[in-house]
Amino acid sequence: VGENEGNWLGEEFTSHSSKEAEELRLQQLQIEQEIEELEQQATQVPYYYVREIPNKPPPPYTPPKKVPTKEEVVSRVNDGISILWSMAEDPGIDLMSVEMPTDYLAQIEDQPYRQFMFDLSKELFLQYKDQSEKEDVVPWRLETRRKLCPPIRTKEDLIKVVERQVKIIFGFEPKAQKENLIIRWAPKKRDLVDELLVRECQEEESEWTDFSVEENIVKNEVADMVIDNVLQVAVEAIAMAFNKKLTPQMS
Repeated sequence: VGENEGNWLGEEFTSHSSKEAEELRLQQLQIEQEIEELEQQATQVPYYYVREIPNKPPPPYTPPKKVPTKEEVVSRVNDGISILWSMAEDPGIDLMSVEMPTDYLAQIEDQPYRQFMFDLSKELFLQYKDQSEKEDVVPWRLETRRKLCPPIRTKEDLIKVVERQVKIIFGFEPKAQKENLIIRWAPKKRDLVDELLVRECQEEESEWTDFSVEENIVKNEVADMVIDNVLQVAVEAIAMAFNKKLTPQMS
C-alpha cells in the first residue's frame, strides 16, 4: 500500500507542474501575438494628430509706433517738471506720493508711457531739488558732502539741469568724460548692466571710504558725555561746599 501511495502522489505533482508550464507558455504566446499586432499597426498606419484650425480672421496688423524725438522727450519731461514745481508751492502736498494728473500728456493714449514719463520727471525733480536745498547745520557739526550741483533758484534753472540729464539718459548726448572712466575689472566686453553697476560703485565709493561724518558724530557724543560728567562733578563739589559751610553755623 505504501508504494502505491507514493506513486499516486508523484503522478499528481507531475501533472500539476505540467499544467502550470502549459499556462505560462500560452500567456507568453498571447503576449508575443499582441506585440506583433502592434508592430504591424505601427508600420501600416502612422500616428498623426489632426488639429482643427479655428475659423476666424487673423488679428489686425499694428504698425510699429513712432519713436519719440529728442525734442518730444525733453518737452514731455519739462511739462512734468512744471506740474511738480506748481505742486511744490503747496507745503501740504507730499511729492513722493503724488499721483500723475489726468491732464498730463492727455493727447497720448499709451497709459504706461505717460506714467513712465511722469515718474521720471518726479524722480529727477526730487533729486535735483533736494540737492539745491541746503539744511541748516549747527557750527559744531560737520556738514555732509553733497554732489556738485548748480544753484537752483527758479523753475528755469531746474529745467535746464533736468534737460541735460534727460538727454544723457536717453542717449541723445554723450556722458561726461569723468563718467566714462570705468575701471577695467573684467576682460570681457561690458554690457549696459555692468556699466551701471560700476558707475554706482564709483558714486558710492566715498560713502565706504570717507568716515568723516561718523567720526564727527562720535566726537560730539564723547564731548556731550565729558560735559555732563564735568557738570555733575561741579554740582557735587558746590553741594559739598555748601554743606561744610552750613554745618558750623548749625552747630
